[in-house]
Amino acid sequence: MPQDSLSKITIPKDEVFNFLLRHLIASPLLFDDLNHFQTGSIVPINRRDFMLRISNYGRRSFYLNNIQLISPNICTAGPPIRCHGINGVQMAIESDHKTRFSPPTSYSANPQSASAPTTPWTLLSTLPVDL
Repeated sequence: MPQDSLSKITIPKDEVFNFLLRHLIASPLLFDDLNHFQTGSIVPINRRDFMLRISNYGRRSFYLNNIQLISPNICTAGPPIRCHGINGVQMAIESDHKTRFSPPTSYSANPQSASAPTTPWTLLSTLPVDL
């Protein structure tokens, strides 16, 4: 287990499934596929009430809801799953209606100045699942 600030995050047992869903894109996408999304694009995930906003400034500066993708293409061997290391946790906001977008939770509020941890803790997975 990494020894960074993300490794200290506690997730209640009844929230683990929702936590995982906030980190799953519905299609298996390698970084080269993700890199085609322009800044401002909205990507659905495996929760109907939560989406990811893309900020694409190139391979070393790619963000999902202001959380930097720091290790692309970690899992690529099997056909149904693609994993990428990110330096933050996609958190839900509960509102009067439904959760729409997660708040910025990376190490920096400014995506262009965010620093990556030495070890990616959270994985953004992409797989074809209809949950």
